[in-house]
Amino acid sequence: MIFSVMARRVKWRNIGICVLVVVAVGFFAYVAIANSGKDEDKTCRDIKVEIADANELSFVSDSDVVSLIKKRYPKLIGQKKKNIDIKAIEVLLMKDSVIRRAECYYLPGGDLGVKIWQRLPVMRILGDNSYYVDNEGKIFPLSENYNAYVPIVTGHIDKKFVTTELKDFMVYVSRDEFWSAEIQQIVISDDNKLTIIPTLGDHKIVFGTVEGYEEKLQRLKTFYVKGLSKIGWGDYSAVNVEFAKQVICTKKKSSGEDMSSSCS
Repeated sequence: MIFSVMARRVKWRNIGICVLVVVAVGFFAYVAIANSGKDEDKTCRDIKVEIADANELSFVSDSDVVSLIKKRYPKLIGQKKKNIDIKAIEVLLMKDSVIRRAECYYLPGGDLGVKIWQRLPVMRILGDNSYYVDNEGKIFPLSENYNAYVPIVTGHIDKKFVTTELKDFMVYVSRDEFWSAEIQQIVISDDNKLTIIPTLGDHKIVFGTVEGYEEKLQRLKTFYVKGLSKIGWGDYSAVNVEFAKQVICTKKKSSGEDMSSSCS
C-alpha cells in the first residue's frame, strides 16, 4: 500500500515537471517570436563599415562603401529592417572590382553593419592596358587614390598566362619575405620566359619559364647568400638560373664586354 502511494506521487510529480517544461518552452518561444517581430520593425539608423584589411590595403574606404550603398538605396536610412534585403546589398558591393568579399548584418539598435575584404594584388601589369592581378587570378583596374607595392610586369602580356601560371608564381613570391622585397620587375618574352629585375644589385636574372620556380628561387637565394654577398652585388651584369642545377653568371669587364661563367 505504501509503495503504491509513493508510486502514484512519483508519477504525478513527473507529470507536473513535464507540464512545467512544456509551459516554459511555450513561454520562451512566444517571447522570442514577439521580440523577433519587434526587431523586424526597427529602422535602420546608420551604416557602420569595417574594412577588414585596412592596415594592408587602401583601395576602398568606409565612405566609398557607404556611397555605393546609398547610391543604389537612397532611402535605406529610416527603412524598417524587414524591408531591407541585406543579401542584395552584399551582391551589390561584390560587383565593385576592388571588393573581394562583403558581409552585411544588423547591429544592436538597428544599424546596418558591413564588413569588407579587398582584393589582394600580387602584381601590377603595365602596358597599353594596365591593371592589377590578385591572388585568385582576378583582374581589377589601377586606383587613382592608392598604389599597391607589388612587382611590375611588362613585356609580352598574355592574360591567360599572367592570370594562371604567372599568378601562381607571384603568390609564392608574395608569401616569401625575401623575394617579395627583392623582385622589383618582371619582363615577359614572346615565349613566356621571364627576366627578373631585382631591387638589390646592378644585374638582371635570366629565369626562363615559370616551371620549377621554387627550386630556381632556392638555387638563386643560395647563390645570393654564398656568392654575391661575398663577391659583391655590382660585379655581374646577369645571373642565369634557367638551366637545372646551375647558376651561370655574366661578369662585367672594365672594357665594357661581359664574360659568362658557371657560378655553381
